[in-house]
Amino acid sequence: MDINKTLEQLGLTEKQVQVYLALLELGESPMTQIAKKANLKRPTVYLIIDELNILGLSSEITKGKKKFYSATHPRRLVEIANFRSKRAELILPELIA
Repeated sequence: MDINKTLEQLGLTEKQVQVYLALLELGESPMTQIAKKANLKRPTVYLIIDELNILGLSSEITKGKKKFYSATHPRRLVEIANFRSKRAELILPELIA
């Protein structure tokens, strides 16, 4: 199974997938390590981390003066998919009409 492709089918962009997988693999990490692991530039990763925070797929921890980032449990992906499915079901009758 291609994890990247599946995550994209769940609504994540290619770069969000790269960062999320890097977060899962690294655990709690500073931005520099995440950018290196995801093979993306640091400013880009900052933007993507913000997007993942909004989706509830990552979190930020401050230790002293340094910020660390980590992925939330992958179960959150199922919650997002279920939410989107329920929303689609709600509007289905209106779309059919």
